[in-house]
Amino acid sequence: MRLSEKIRKVFAVGFMAGIGTVGVQDVDADGATDFTVRGRRRPLVERPVERDDPDGDASPFCVLDIETTGFSPQRDSIIEIAVIRRDTEDGITRERVLNELVRPSGNIPKRIRELTGITNETVADADTIDRVLSRVAAFVGDAPIVAHNAHFDRRFLEHNARLMGMTFSGNEWVCTMRMAQRVPLGGPYRLGALAERLDVPDQGSHRALDDCRATIGVYRAVHRLLGGSVSLAPRSAPDDDEAVPAEVAHDADLSGQVFVFTGFRDEVLAARIGNAGGTVAGGISKKVTTLLVADADAKPTGKVTKAREYGIAVRSRESFEREFYIAQ
Repeated sequence: MRLSEKIRKVFAVGFMAGIGTVGVQDVDADGATDFTVRGRRRPLVERPVERDDPDGDASPFCVLDIETTGFSPQRDSIIEIAVIRRDTEDGITRERVLNELVRPSGNIPKRIRELTGITNETVADADTIDRVLSRVAAFVGDAPIVAHNAHFDRRFLEHNARLMGMTFSGNEWVCTMRMAQRVPLGGPYRLGALAERLDVPDQGSHRALDDCRATIGVYRAVHRLLGGSVSLAPRSAPDDDEAVPAEVAHDADLSGQVFVFTGFRDEVLAARIGNAGGTVAGGISKKVTTLLVADADAKPTGKVTKAREYGIAVRSRESFEREFYIAQ
C-alpha cells in the first residue's frame, strides 16, 4: 500500500514519540543536520560505523572542531562543537559522532552568520556552553584530541572549561596544521587549502562536523607523508635503539608577548602568534619582548641594534619555530 507523504510523516512522528530515544533527522537548507525529539533539538550522535582502520593505529582518538563568534576566548563565544571519536579493536574501527549547536551569550555577528550559516534563530533552542561542554568532556574522555589549528580550539575549550572547574589539559592534543608544516607541504596551511592539495573531500561549509571529516582526511594523508612519525600514544622511554616517535604539540602560551619580524615576512607565523595570545608589531619599541630575525648570523640591521639597546631578546626565526611548533 502506498501512503501519501503527509500520512507517512504522521506515522513516523508517532513511532518516534513512542520510542522516545530515537530522533527524526532534520536537514536544514544549508545541509547541516541535527535531531529533533518531541519538538526539542538534540545533539546529532550517529550510530557507530565499523570500518577497516587504514593506519593500523589501535589508539582511540577524537577529532574536534568548533565554530565561534570571533577570535578571543574572553570576548567571543563557541556556537558549535563537533567531535568524531574513533575506537579501533581487532582491526575494526568504530566511529561515533557528537555535533551540538551552542547558544551564545550575545548575538552572532553578520560575518559569522554569512560564513557558517549559523544564525541567532538557529541556536535559539540550543543549550548553553556549560551544558554542552559537560557532554563533550564525557564523550571525549581521556582520548587524544586531533584538531586543525589546534591551539585556537584548545584556547576556547580551556577558557570555558576553567569557568566550570574543568580542564582538557589531561588530553594530548595533536595539530594537523603543525603536521603539515613539518612535511613541509608549503602554504597556505588552511584546512580547505590542504584538503584540496591532498585530495581530501572538503565540504567547504565552515561547519564543525564537515571540518572534522576534512581534518581526519588531512591527518591520514600527512601521517603517511611523515612516515608514521607522529604518535597519538603518550611518550615513553624506548626499550631499544628505536627512536621515540615525535609528537605534534599545541602552541606555547604567548599571552602578553610582543614580536617584531626583521628580514622576512610570514603571515602564517603572525597568525599563529596571534592565536597563541601574542602580538606582532611593525616596529621596535620598549613594549616589544622578542625580535625574530631571518638569519642570526647575518649583519645586524637597525632593528637588531635598537632591540639590543632596549634589552629585547633577539632570536632566529628557525629556533623560535622549533620551540613554538614542536614538543621536544
